[in-house]
Amino acid sequence: MTQLPLKKLDIVTVVFSGELALLRLQARSIAREFHASALGDIFVIINDHEEAACAEAVEAMRGDYGPFAGKLKVVRPDELLSDCPTLGTRLERFYLTHLRGVGRKLRGAGGGWRGNGGWGMQQALKLMAARLGASPYLLVLDAKNQFVAPVTGSDFVAGDGRPRSRVVETEEKQQGWIRASFAKLDLPVPALPATAPPTVTPVVFARDDLRTALAVIEEKLGPIELFFARRRGKATEFMLVYAALDQGRGLWWELHAEGLPASFTLFTGCGVDRVSELVAAARRGDCKMIGTHSRLLAAMTETVRKDLVEFWRERGLIRSDSEIEALFHA
Repeated sequence: MTQLPLKKLDIVTVVFSGELALLRLQARSIAREFHASALGDIFVIINDHEEAACAEAVEAMRGDYGPFAGKLKVVRPDELLSDCPTLGTRLERFYLTHLRGVGRKLRGAGGGWRGNGGWGMQQALKLMAARLGASPYLLVLDAKNQFVAPVTGSDFVAGDGRPRSRVVETEEKQQGWIRASFAKLDLPVPALPATAPPTVTPVVFARDDLRTALAVIEEKLGPIELFFARRRGKATEFMLVYAALDQGRGLWWELHAEGLPASFTLFTGCGVDRVSELVAAARRGDCKMIGTHSRLLAAMTETVRKDLVEFWRERGLIRSDSEIEALFHA
């Protein structure tokens, strides 16, 4: 009898202080919806210039993970750094970790790790998560993602053991990310980048594949946090992994199966008028995950957010008026 592949996943979320209220919703949604047999460890990586305070706040919500509270691991970026192979990269890392953030903080910029750009560091840390844990698969989330239906290992890993991905029709912006990422690694760009794997979470990797991709990327670009701290052009974290594994030869779909659930997520460009559509889709069971960008939450009026708050209450994801206030005025 053929043994079915182990489908246990570690979850990783990179978070900064402005997303802590959203992370609490995610934690409660994991506790409610994630099948215990599929869950390895839960890694929350801190990406905030007030690192200690942010880490303490994440630790304080351990109970929100319910039966999985013991699986929570709060990770500081320093734990993920690779060796710097040259004197130049060692000097650059010293500047990045000890000097750069001072000036940026005085200018009111650089809210991420050690005062560096939060969005760039978030991308680097998602890739560096390959160095964490031991489960065979890694599910990468953003704090904005919440589970709204039961999920099992089969939602993220196919029966043949391949992690699930999905075909996404790209727009001009995403095509620019693809071309730039392949170019950074000196790989041939797919002839018609009209489709690609997801550029946003959720994304699931076989851990060994992500480690392989990270090694390819760092061999070419150097330590990944230094690359994302510099002018990286239009390359993005997930498209760099796509390039490293695909090699311009169409290998991605040999390594991945279709069927990855999408997160029905509203970003800042979507407009708050679509909130009711998001909630209706979740109530109908059209999706397993939803999300709203933190900046979009801040733009919502009380009338617009009513449906969303009611849905969160129904699911047990918010439990007090103070939590509502934290979500919409972070």
